Amino acid sequence: MNTNSMSGDVQAPMQPRRLKSSPWPWIAITIGLVVALELLVFLNLWALVWIPIVLAIVFLPRLAERIVEGFRALGQNALNGDEPAIEPELAELDRACRRWSEHAASEQTDYLRLGRRLALISPLAVLLLTVQIATHPSHLTATMLIAGEVACLIWIWFTVGKHVGPTKGWILARLRAELLRRELFLARARVGPYLNTDVARQADTRKNLLTSEQLKPLEMLPLATSGEAWRDQLEDSRLSSAAAAPVMPRTDLNQAMETYRDQRLRDQVRYYAQRQREYGHSEERLEDGLRLVLLFSIIGAIVHLVLVWLLPHAPTPTPPAPIPPASPTTAKSALTVFEQVVTVFAITLPTVALAIQSLKALHEWRRLSLAYREQAHALEHLRAKLQDIIDGRSKGGVPPEFAFQRLVLRTEELFAAELHQWYVLVRAESMSA
Repeated sequence: MNTNSMSGDVQAPMQPRRLKSSPWPWIAITIGLVVALELLVFLNLWALVWIPIVLAIVFLPRLAERIVEGFRALGQNALNGDEPAIEPELAELDRACRRWSEHAASEQTDYLRLGRRLALISPLAVLLLTVQIATHPSHLTATMLIAGEVACLIWIWFTVGKHVGPTKGWILARLRAELLRRELFLARARVGPYLNTDVARQADTRKNLLTSEQLKPLEMLPLATSGEAWRDQLEDSRLSSAAAAPVMPRTDLNQAMETYRDQRLRDQVRYYAQRQREYGHSEERLEDGLRLVLLFSIIGAIVHLVLVWLLPHAPTPTPPAPIPPASPTTAKSALTVFEQVVTVFAITLPTVALAIQSLKALHEWRRLSLAYREQAHALEHLRAKLQDIIDGRSKGGVPPEFAFQRLVLRTEELFAAELHQWYVLVRAESMSA
């Protein structure tokens, strides 16, 4: 039932099973593009230059993402097993939650894909211009290269003008999905809007409210009704003998507590732990790649400097006859091609380093890894307290139903605070949302 952000994913919180597309296919394709272009330049096969460019931009990234997501889905399904059955009275809530989760996941994937394209198209524009300047190709080839650069820059200009920051659709869909997911667990615990009321009727009412077009999801985030906190309502319900809530049968209570422990707390802790490892590893790999690209940039710049300093002072070959005609031409051609390759690398690699830095800022893996570690620690503490309630070790003689409901509200307040923090971060990047 659960699903998986800023990055991260700018990543939306509280989604244990939603899969995100990986940036690594883009990085691998970009490196392959640079190598392919350099090889085509070296072989003077200018007519084929556009083949790797078109494949990289149009076809290969999405195909690579589908392959990566497919393998992730296989591993995730093996980890999570079969989905638990949904109570009939909550079936509509569950379907609405799934529908909005899929919509939010699609919006987020589009946003991240667009961010990666923006980060990588810029070095491509620089590469096309650099190849034209460094190699002095024929008039037709030079025109094609400059046209490719202009096309890249125009695409960037239109894209930045229309799609800066996370989209409003993603933000609102994610808020709705998380509010609907919260409703499922509140209904099972019979707390919040489900306290002292018919669960089936209230679930239908709340589903219609949370999926209404007029709803502003952020206003529904606080755990309160008409300004009165649900935790206060629970306390008042316990203290008021006239409005005392009927006690759930022990079997229903045990099932509700075990479901919350397994599907809300345990699954979320697993998700945080898994994402913490993945994001930390991804951040380290990006940093290693950034250092490597910067190192090659420095090497390329130094070699370029040496070539510029040495070539003007190269000894003039002694005149004609004794020297075979092919030899100097071949040597000169090899040296010229090497200088062209060095020039292209020296100019292009710094922009690739900037692209990698942009990917780091886009996904925010370091921030998410640290945030997930802290959140997992807090949830582990709550899971231990819930296990004590299940085992009949609640302190102070508090009835287990009340102790469970109070813990549910405390946990959902923690999730609501995380979701509000996520909203503030992504909303700051999208002033139009």
